[in-house]
Order: sequence, then C-alpha cells, then structure tokens
Amino acid sequence: MRVSLLLVVLVATSIPALGQDNSDLLREHFLTNKSTYDYGEPILAVYQYYNASGDTESFTVPEFCDPFPKLVGHVNWGVCYLSFKTFTLSAKTGVEYVYKIDPALQAFPYEDSPTHTILIDGWEERGTMTFEAPRYLGGVIEVEVADDADPNEVDAIRDALNAEDIDLSVSFYEGPFWQIEGTQIGEAQALYGDNPVFDRFRPIVPFPDYEIRPLIEVEDDVVLSASIDGGVLGGGSFLEDTPIDISIALTNHTESALGLSYPGGLEATYEILTTGTNPQVISGIECYCLGVTTSHERTVAAGQRVAWPEEDESLQCFTFVPEECGVGPGTYTLQAYAVNYYDPISIPFTVLPVLADEPGTTPFSASLSAAPNPFSASTTISLTLSATHDVEAVAYDVLGRRVAILHEGTLAAGTHPLTFEATRLPAGVYVVRVLGGGLALTQRVTLAR
Repeated sequence: MRVSLLLVVLVATSIPALGQDNSDLLREHFLTNKSTYDYGEPILAVYQYYNASGDTESFTVPEFCDPFPKLVGHVNWGVCYLSFKTFTLSAKTGVEYVYKIDPALQAFPYEDSPTHTILIDGWEERGTMTFEAPRYLGGVIEVEVADDADPNEVDAIRDALNAEDIDLSVSFYEGPFWQIEGTQIGEAQALYGDNPVFDRFRPIVPFPDYEIRPLIEVEDDVVLSASIDGGVLGGGSFLEDTPIDISIALTNHTESALGLSYPGGLEATYEILTTGTNPQVISGIECYCLGVTTSHERTVAAGQRVAWPEEDESLQCFTFVPEECGVGPGTYTLQAYAVNYYDPISIPFTVLPVLADEPGTTPFSASLSAAPNPFSASTTISLTLSATHDVEAVAYDVLGRRVAILHEGTLAAGTHPLTFEATRLPAGVYVVRVLGGGLALTQRVTLAR
C-alpha cells in the first residue's frame, strides 16, 4: 500500500537511499558481470535483493524511479515520485535486476581514466561497482531540425561530428537521432546546442534494457537466478514457432571462494515440466539441456556471479523452439538448476498456438506502439490489426503485477488507440502486453514525472 507520496527532484550524487532498518533481513548485492571490459563491450550491472531470513517477510522501502545505474562524476537529474512500497518475499528468495548498458548508446564510460564506478541508490542501501574499461567516445543526440533549416548546413554539421542516423525504435524514444563517434556528446552540445538550425539538439541517455529474475538460495549464501527470454517475473507467453531463450546464474554470497571445479567442468541444466497434479518432464529432442558444461573448471570468488550461457558455450542448448521439441500449446514450468545445487528455480510460461491462415486470405499481422513515450500522466497505445481479433491488452509493472486493463474483447481490423492512464502509479517502467489466440505483442513504456 502506498503510504505517502512526495514529488522530489533527485541528484544522483547527493540523495542517500532511505528505508526502514531491514538490513539483517533484506540483503542488497550490487555487482557487474566482469571486472575488465574491452572497448564497446556491453556492461551488465546486477542488483540482487534477497530475504535472508527463514520466514516470509514484508519490506517497506522507498522508490527512486526503481534502482538504476548512474555513473559517478556525472550528475543525472530526474523527477520522480518518492513513495514507500511494501512487498513480500518468501524465506530465502528474492529478485535480481540485470541492466545491460550499451556503451555505443550511452557514451559510457565518460572518463579518461581506465577505472570507472557505477553508483546505485538501492531499495535500502547505496552501493558502488568499480570496473576497468576504456573510454568510449560515443553517445546519442536527440535532434529536431528546424523547418527553415538549410539542409546543406545540417549535413555539414553531421559530417563535422561524424554523426550517423540511428534507429532506436526498440528503445523508449522516437527519432530522429544521431549517434556521435569521435567526440563526447557534451562537446557536441556545446558546439551546436544553440544553433538555430535545430529546434532540439541535446544528449540523451536511453534507459538500459534490463531483465528481472527470481532469486532463491540453493545452499547457505549461494543463490540461483534464471529468466526466460528476458521476461518479467512469472515468465511470459510465447508462440509455438518462436525461439525461447533461457539464462541461469549462480552467485556466491559467502565470504570465501566457492569451488565449482567438477571433473566435467562447471555445469548447468534446465527441464520443462507439464503443469497439474502430476507434472511430467517434457523429453522431446532439443527441448532442454541434458547438462551444459563449460570448457574449463571454475572457482567463484566471494561475491562473484557466474552465468550460463557463456561466451565459450554453444547458445543452441539455451534456446529452443517449442514446436520443434514436442512442446505444444499449453502452460508449463521451467525448472533451472546449477548442477550439484539441486534446489531449482521454477518459472511458469505459456506456449500459444500459431494461427493458421485460411485459404484465400492474407496472413494475419499486428503491431503495437506507444506515444508519447516516456510520458508523464497517460500515453496512447496504438494497436494495429490486419483482421478482426479477440484480444486482451494489459499493463504490468516491472515485478509482473497487473496494474491496468486497457481492453478486453473483439477489435476490428485497423488501428485502435488504447489509453494507459497512470496518474495514480509511481514513476518507472511498465510493460503492455496484448494477447489473444496466437497473438503476443509487448511494448515497454516509461512513466516519468
């Protein structure tokens, strides 16, 4: 329950994290997937929240636009609703946020030094993660050319900045955009931010792609997390002819190194089970891994996280197409293991049938978009259908909880505006899903105050 709401302006380097004293129960763990990165290599910032007690516990914590990575030395302003949220975690369980930071889009890291630090305002604590990476000269400029601008002058500026037009349709912003190579985005703004040929010329930092994964303890202070296709908690819905990606990670929260050097190497696996009173393992060809081993043995240092698949592994074992491995339409449970840690994570998911085309008809198609995005109070979700269809459009928060029903019922062919009204919701990221028959569409939107 929301107990208070206060509109505040946050400066990333000056506002401490607040909350009740749950430190003995709610553990926060912040880490990157590697300590040294190559030029332009994606950086994974991982935030784990874990109920260390032996009982189900409720936690009341503040929200700062959800935990979000910020680079120390760069002041990021953001307007959020500072609110207090109560959530419940079962004993020895938690959640794991995994942010994927793309240096090409985020001009990250900014500093000349090879050492960089990410700052996190977590639910209870403030933490930092330090790593080594080369300076990446890049970024994204949000550009709107004035109606009376000279096209030759615009082209000359683009050439001077070595700018390229890029497509960020998968992000939360709409174009036009330039990606800058060979200069910092701040320098570009200083040179051309006030130029009259542009109605808008400003650097932006797109919200990183991220996953939210369930977390369980599989041994004292050793936790396991997993996800299906990067979906929100609770799995998701997938067409039977669409590949589904699996990921598994094990984190050592102990104070000493964890020896995972088995004769066959470090191993992970997963199984797919039917649901009901008598669940059965689906055993079709290529349906699940019979044991994925790395090519080397491993010792996991205190605080370190190891994930499958890894760069030196075949990705095929962690990707399957339901109809190719005997998994038909229905509801299933994925159970993920780290071998020799036999408490699995269970994630439900649904396989949807593919609609067959009737003779003489055109194939069914659909699309989903949102504008404005980000938005401050409400946004319009545009659903376009090529034929009449029964659909359900629902908005979820990042923990997979249903927060709004946008439509239920039949819609004719054409484009339909669906309003997502969010004035009573906290700032953050929401997912709109449209399902019905073989239809499965997803649109992420950002509510900013």
